[in-house]
Amino acid sequence: MKVRDARAAVGTVVGVSSTNEFQMQVKPDAVRTQDLVAVDTYENGESFRVWAKVGSIERLNPLFPREGGTIRSLGGRDPMDSVVSMSREMITATCTVVGVQRDGRLEPPKYPVQPAGQVYVPPASEIETFLVGDTPEHRRLYLGKERGNKDVNVYVDAHMVVSRHVAVLASTGAGKTVATRRLLEELMVKKYPILI
Repeated sequence: MKVRDARAAVGTVVGVSSTNEFQMQVKPDAVRTQDLVAVDTYENGESFRVWAKVGSIERLNPLFPREGGTIRSLGGRDPMDSVVSMSREMITATCTVVGVQRDGRLEPPKYPVQPAGQVYVPPASEIETFLVGDTPEHRRLYLGKERGNKDVNVYVDAHMVVSRHVAVLASTGAGKTVATRRLLEELMVKKYPILI
């Protein structure tokens, strides 16, 4: 995995953006689905960070028409043997807006992000702070590393786990047992009473 620069741009906002989502043209292999990204936006002359989660990622080569694919699949020809350019590939990611960070709080955005805005992956320490919020250290239960960025530790609030009902739901093989075991181990480390 490539090491990312703390504020290096991974994409540029393109097309129509809304308060719910935006699209960005992405550098190849710069982001994956579910990655957290950010873009700075300006409201009333002030700069704010908009957090978003990468949803779908699409690839398109406008110079490689469907007919080229048909010819290749029927005739077994390599597109490199034709006049079709393979160098104009465009990668577009659709990002769902999570919120705008104002005064340490996450709020719904009032305006969409600006087209041509530079999208970046914040440093791991900032992503971790974003994910854990204002949960005090003594209540943080360590779950593991963030899937897309192994430098980011993921925590949950112990009070949220023990004060209400908890359900761990996922498909077979997704890690429900491992997650539950980790929660129980962390609760024991933090001296929470457990009865099984």
